[in-house]
Amino acid sequence: RLGGSGESDDAPTQLIVVGYRTRDALPEVERFLDRAARARQDSVRIVHGVGSGALRRAIQDYLSGSPYCSEFRSGQDGEGGAGVTIVEVNT
Repeated sequence: RLGGSGESDDAPTQLIVVGYRTRDALPEVERFLDRAARARQDSVRIVHGVGSGALRRAIQDYLSGSPYCSEFRSGQDGEGGAGVTIVEVNT
């Protein structure tokens, strides 16, 4: 699910994959980052929730090798903490 206030269809700023299985979430993450890169977004949020941490680890492992990602970090307290990954997008 794409979300975020003030976004247009061409410029997604947030992807919510809470409750997704890893195999379903990773293709969504790739499509989301592709759209964000084409829209020249500087950074985006991926909301994966905390849970067991498996989804966060899988997403961050994917980001480590993704051509769409220049760097990433877990969200800070005001950004959603460990339930969110902030991605700097290669544009």
